[in-house]
Amino acid sequence: MTDWVYFDAVCKDCKKPFRDHQPEFLLKQWQDKGQTFPSQCPACFQQWRREEEEKDMQAMYEAEVSEENLDAAVAAAGVKDGYRLTTPPIRFVAEWLWRNRDTNIVLSGTTGTGKSTSIGVLARNLIKEGKTVQVWYLTDLLDEWRFARCDNDNPVSIKDLFRRIEGTDYLIIDECADKAVNTESTQEFMFRLLEDVTNGSCHAKVLLLGNFYKGAVAEIFGDEAPAFRRLKEKFKCGRIDVVKKQIIQIFK
Repeated sequence: MTDWVYFDAVCKDCKKPFRDHQPEFLLKQWQDKGQTFPSQCPACFQQWRREEEEKDMQAMYEAEVSEENLDAAVAAAGVKDGYRLTTPPIRFVAEWLWRNRDTNIVLSGTTGTGKSTSIGVLARNLIKEGKTVQVWYLTDLLDEWRFARCDNDNPVSIKDLFRRIEGTDYLIIDECADKAVNTESTQEFMFRLLEDVTNGSCHAKVLLLGNFYKGAVAEIFGDEAPAFRRLKEKFKCGRIDVVKKQIIQIFK
């Protein structure tokens, strides 16, 4: 077990005194070299973290011109023409998606709040990182579902569909709550996807985007209570507030 030592220190950045604590073995390493440990006060540490995040965000937008095949890869991933951007029109939305790319996401917003353009930028940068990405618009994905079921609910065809969409690194589904016509069949599909995320059989990080108005969860997934429970447990859920320029937590 690591022993921690408390000691009086001076911040290496702002030069203000404060009470620091570090692992004893780490302090000894510096002492053995005849040097003072470079302590950093909490305020300066938080400032450093913010600056590093800004650098990370900036790197996200700096596409390399030499990557001639990137645009084709973004198109092949399913991003519609017009959304294949390097810089998003509404930056804070794209930044929130990028910061939370390691988790499943539900993002709600009305038309024009930057959802589709932001996922275009997100897909581009994920592909640059070597990730596999599928971008679907729910109506198109439900067409695939109906095709898989047309052969008397052939379990092989249905299993193949889920294997194809869930086997990628990122599965992004846009227009989830505003354009699709929801039936018992489509609700069955969406709830199965949600269940696969919950039980871990879905490999992909799943991003669901749309205008999640009141009652939308019941319309999309059918059984509202268990759907809400799974969304709250396995997804980071937010709503775009264009006035405050931030993402507000939903489904609390």
